[in-house]
Amino acid sequence: MYGTEILDLKQTSEFEWKAKYQGNYGVYTIKITTDGKKTKRFSCTCPSDYSPCKHISMIENAIAQKLSECKKSKKGSELRIEDFIGNISVERLREFIITQTKYNIDFYNAVFLEFSANTRNNIGNIYSKIIQKSLASVPDYDDDCYIDECMDIDVLDQWYDKAKEYIRKKQYNEALLICKACIEEYSQWLYNIGKNSVLIYSLEYQSVFFDIIIDAIEYFNKKELFNYCISEMKKKKYAGTDFYHEFNRLLETLAVTVDPDAYIALQDKLLAGIKDKSSDEAETILRRKINFFRRIDQKSKAWSLIRENIQIESFRLKVVKKKIEKQNFGIAKKLINDFLNNRKGSEKKYFDETWNGLLLEIAPKRE
Repeated sequence: MYGTEILDLKQTSEFEWKAKYQGNYGVYTIKITTDGKKTKRFSCTCPSDYSPCKHISMIENAIAQKLSECKKSKKGSELRIEDFIGNISVERLREFIITQTKYNIDFYNAVFLEFSANTRNNIGNIYSKIIQKSLASVPDYDDDCYIDECMDIDVLDQWYDKAKEYIRKKQYNEALLICKACIEEYSQWLYNIGKNSVLIYSLEYQSVFFDIIIDAIEYFNKKELFNYCISEMKKKKYAGTDFYHEFNRLLETLAVTVDPDAYIALQDKLLAGIKDKSSDEAETILRRKINFFRRIDQKSKAWSLIRENIQIESFRLKVVKKKIEKQNFGIAKKLINDFLNNRKGSEKKYFDETWNGLLLEIAPKRE
């Protein structure tokens, strides 16, 4: 049908397509969203610097070919499913669906994808249980298993698409419930199978559901969502994962209007628990505070944090450049030399192009 390089091509929803392509550097995953005619969004995991890469047009052509062949196959005397099931009783269909969901996890997920919102008010919020069961069917790989690319998880792709669909339909509460369930259940699943397995699956699943929430943030109860983040972040399953950083990103967005002081207090508490204030972890927290102060238009506080924490190399560099800009060459030179002299062990053996370059820059300018 389509080129042999295309290993798999399937339609995951009315306007969503997903393909696997055998490329020069492994198997690439291509996702395309259409409006029924034209491509609206696309992504490809290939290493190409071009956007769109050549694989997008290849998959678009393959989609067009597949749709054309499906259209041709429907012509003639083919029995239509609509006519066929019209002669089957509702009870027989119900029994068939129940039986299929017991033995076919894809069909099970498809049923809930379609009808969960209609029944949720009657039997409670079931998204977490549905996603938990579906994730249980995802293959788990041994720590020693070699995988040449990050694996996709179809069930999460499907629920991501469903959440986006609810946003388009302005059913924001349903979208939020799905996002929360995916975040909570996927993080727990990864925690249960072990941290080494995290590297096997695409990291995008740790961020995309937060993206949906942030993009539609104005339609949610911000105070409730803020408290949800604070409560959820305390769970150990998020420690050291991208989920934890994403919760902080969501909190920052919410805190602007909900409780700026509470957000800063949280970051201060996290920073106080770190012994090495020059570590990457400390820098991450300080950057959160700096970005937040800038976001709420408190730029002087942001700059004070940079000046007060020159044990962080990138912060020291900003201060040095500011001193050079203001022609405070003596102070700039001292800041540079202090950094170079305080380097530890083997670090002293290496010529530092950045810092020595700045010394050469200011040398002829000093009296």
